[in-house]
Amino acid sequence: MAELLARERVKLVIADVNEARAAVLTKSLGAKQVGGADVPQVEADIFAPCAFGAVLNDLTIPRLKARLVCGGANNQLQDEQHGEALRQCGIVYAPDYIVNAGGIINIAAEYLGENTPQGEVRVGEIAPRILSILRDAAASGLPSNVVADDLAHRTVVGAHRDAA
Repeated sequence: MAELLARERVKLVIADVNEARAAVLTKSLGAKQVGGADVPQVEADIFAPCAFGAVLNDLTIPRLKARLVCGGANNQLQDEQHGEALRQCGIVYAPDYIVNAGGIINIAAEYLGENTPQGEVRVGEIAPRILSILRDAAASGLPSNVVADDLAHRTVVGAHRDAA
């Protein structure tokens, strides 16, 4: 992800538990490196957690200076209530399991014997789905994780109903 963003000339700040790996990536991409504990305090448009879960919690959210959280790590919220904490801080949260759905969509397409274009169409639906969730969250005043969970629940219930 950092390499793709660097090609678009995005200003990057990188942190990794393996500081040597972060240093190599930082140098090759012309980025800035910070320690993991300092990440929440970085002035940024986007915070993209891509490795560890539970990084959005009672300690990090009050220090978070990004306007948007959108990353590929699973289980970014330590608890469901942290979605509300982000909302109260004015931080937009793109729910992790929607953001990183491309992997499971690809696996499902392979399992079902679908061709690449069919899988690509479904992966292409991720961004519009996230935008819809964020719009619904803003309109309802609910945290985006609650809106996404409700959508997932309705989708599963509907699939079970259709299969019956």
